Amino acid sequence: MPASGEHKNKADHFMAGGVAGICSVFSGHPLDTIKVRLQTMHHADSLGRRAFGGVVDCLTQTVRHEGVLGLYRGLVPPLLAAIPANACFFAGSAFGRSFFNNKSEQELSYSQLFLSGCCGGFAIATIYVPTERIKCILQTQQNFSDRSQLRNVWNCSRQIVRQEGFAGLYRGACITLLRDVPSGGAYIMTYYAILRALSTRDLDGGSNSSVDTTTSKWRHAAHIMFAGGLAGMMDWTLSIAPDTLKSRIQTAPHGMYPRGARDAFRQLMATEGVRGLFHGLSAVLVRAYIVNAFCFLGYEATISILSRRSY
Repeated sequence: MPASGEHKNKADHFMAGGVAGICSVFSGHPLDTIKVRLQTMHHADSLGRRAFGGVVDCLTQTVRHEGVLGLYRGLVPPLLAAIPANACFFAGSAFGRSFFNNKSEQELSYSQLFLSGCCGGFAIATIYVPTERIKCILQTQQNFSDRSQLRNVWNCSRQIVRQEGFAGLYRGACITLLRDVPSGGAYIMTYYAILRALSTRDLDGGSNSSVDTTTSKWRHAAHIMFAGGLAGMMDWTLSIAPDTLKSRIQTAPHGMYPRGARDAFRQLMATEGVRGLFHGLSAVLVRAYIVNAFCFLGYEATISILSRRSY
């Protein structure tokens, strides 16, 4: 819990965050690919029929035409980003909790937890912008028999820099900050709020020393995964609309949205309405639960090991 008893070594939080990043990418990338393809799809024909009918259709078509590995297209950029980004996020949020705790014995308030998460959200956004630009471009390409397609991270990076300069790698920076800072606050606040509720329930339910150590460890791990999964769902419920705009901006041809998020928002509202902001929401929420359950389990387990404890 984020009180005076929390692990104090910020380097350990940084390392544990890196492990959490690896867990999150491998568990969630397939659904992330589906999310991006649903968010960026355009009308397939003059009748206005879309390329994909939904999450299941997108999954089926991807596996049929590209194989299972098609779900892992664009894996390298988020994997390279996830280790330092999650390390910075968890270290940043731990710093925030330490700052607001200020050697007090009291638990942090929910507003303090929210602000601590915002610190982590700012840190992670600065790392994610260029890697997500490359990832989204690679994920939205499906016809790999076309030699004009960008086939790997290096080729995609060179093409962006050649056409738009290094600033092109940071297209979508403002909307990424808008996505990650408040959602990071909600993420951390929700996680610790649920852990507190589960701990209180155990105490009220009369949990005692008669429960064997193994059962207690499994229960704690289940609590972490449950709280982490729901925190991830809260995070992405708040993030999906700005994330859709970010995906549109980052995959659009150069110059299509000269005023960034404002132009992307106006065009989307004119052509698809409010529902267009929430394409792929079901895939996002399923992915969010899975990814963040394993993310927090990896984080807490690593902190436990580094603290010479074990779950």
